[in-house]
Amino acid sequence: RLRPLTNNLPKPMLKIKGKPILEWIILNAKKQGFKNIYVMTNYLSHIIKDYFDKNKFGLNINIIKEKKFYGTFGGIYLIKNKIKKEFVLTNGDIISDIKFDEILNYHKSNAADATMAVQPYFSEIPFGVVETDGSNIKGIIEKPNQKNYINAGVYVFESKNIKNLKEEHLDVTDFFKKLIKKKKKITAYALHEDWNDIGIKEKYNEYIQKK
Repeated sequence: RLRPLTNNLPKPMLKIKGKPILEWIILNAKKQGFKNIYVMTNYLSHIIKDYFDKNKFGLNINIIKEKKFYGTFGGIYLIKNKIKKEFVLTNGDIISDIKFDEILNYHKSNAADATMAVQPYFSEIPFGVVETDGSNIKGIIEKPNQKNYINAGVYVFESKNIKNLKEEHLDVTDFFKKLIKKKKKITAYALHEDWNDIGIKEKYNEYIQKK
């Protein structure tokens, strides 16, 4: 979705104000006390590895290359035995001021199995919405605004819930559905900080022009 920008560069290495997106994410985590970072890579993995082999930022940064595309969660299988406690997972194309320590504390205080950061999203229906009760019209609302919450691409999981991961393609939303089916405790953490998903070219260009 970001081609041709990503023809020769993995998406998390696109630059914002002279630094790769992934560097901003890692520096944000460092500022909040995180020390151990795992980066799951696939496409043009060597570019990420070379960069972070040279720039450790005083952190324990581990670059893990997937043998094939495992989806947005399946790669956790490769490090599941290294994770002994709750952990934060973030997409690599999110620019945000999110406080990882706060979502982690929220997750722990709610004794949750998994927590998803969510972002308010407002959309306007460009028509009059008719409220009915059977065939009777009860009201008409002109061009109402709807508020929904969307997945913000930042999560917290308990390590016990990943111990049985298999080597398979698995997206994070499908893993949440598995946990919900098992009746695990899932919580939503509403973001109040600035948040930008720049996973498509128009959004990326719009963001860097603002900056």
